[in-house]
Amino acid sequence: MLVLTRKPGERILIGDNIVVTILDSRGDGVRIGIDAPRGITIQREEVLRAVTDANLAAAGAQPEGADLIKAALGLLPAAPAAPATAPPVVLPAAVSGFLADQVGTDHAATLAHFADDATVVDDGKSFAGRDAILGWLSREASEFTFTSTTVKTEKHDDARYTVTNHLEGNFPGGTADLRFQFFVSGGRIASLTIQP
Repeated sequence: MLVLTRKPGERILIGDNIVVTILDSRGDGVRIGIDAPRGITIQREEVLRAVTDANLAAAGAQPEGADLIKAALGLLPAAPAAPATAPPVVLPAAVSGFLADQVGTDHAATLAHFADDATVVDDGKSFAGRDAILGWLSREASEFTFTSTTVKTEKHDDARYTVTNHLEGNFPGGTADLRFQFFVSGGRIASLTIQP
């Protein structure tokens, strides 16, 4: 709150179009004049509160109705601003390429997204190196047919990403939500852990 001392005849400017003029000072009261555009509502607080309270009592308003009326009259503090929406996560080409290729049958194209010494952990089993990963793609990863829909993407830092996919297919249970945790190095997937 800004506190000012003014003498009769002196003015206070609010913005570019509101002028408050001190007209007179008598005892414990001060008379002021306010010059403002027509669209600006000027009300004495005690009168506004009395009218609001009388209206609420007459209407038998419920507390939530009272809050609506008070909010409309500007008597409630402003609601906090909504949190900013995070920008969408841009996945590295190797990760987005793997996710697009994993549902296909071209295992060589899928394998190209992995580093030579990459590791994959799927269903508790570990596959290290490109040959083992190709075997995983040919057997475990191709055992069932499925569709995959990305539900959530997270970027933990420039090398670590988690993608949660909803899978539907002919595997036991028919649906699953899996988290694909990627570590990317040198533009290729260095490790991938898949878990519920």
